[in-house]
Amino acid sequence: MTTETNWGYNCLTDDVHHGRPEELWNIPLLHARRIFKVDELQAIVVARIYNDAMELVDASPFVQKGTEYSYTFTEEWAEKVRDHAKETFVDILNGKVDELNKYYDSPEWHLATYGVIKHIKKEKLNANYAPLHFHDSINMLCRIVGKSSDMAVKHAEH
Repeated sequence: MTTETNWGYNCLTDDVHHGRPEELWNIPLLHARRIFKVDELQAIVVARIYNDAMELVDASPFVQKGTEYSYTFTEEWAEKVRDHAKETFVDILNGKVDELNKYYDSPEWHLATYGVIKHIKKEKLNANYAPLHFHDSINMLCRIVGKSSDMAVKHAEH
């Protein structure tokens, strides 16, 4: 029995990206940076990117609707994406951590926090309130590193 692939979980797809649902992937990035060593977090992210690349390889070839153009992902492509992700991981991680630190120390963040506190005191907090920056998860780090690696490999091949 084969199951339908949920491409929204694949960090290399261009369409809607939901991110993987497992708790690990939803750990806030700043928290993950405190509980994992950089090389451990790198191993986690690069392994996910490679697994997602191999998912595309295994499902190849793809036929684009409307144009009927067929394209194939190869194991060589997946290995290049993995290698590029490994090479660029630390710089991208550091950039994202700097971005998040600035965000969580900004006047806008503190003003929003003040508003949340007011809502909590009145028992009026929206049940869907999520206090994290939209880039603040391992899922998003996988997406950012993975897509930049995929684009770099595609650019180098042309």
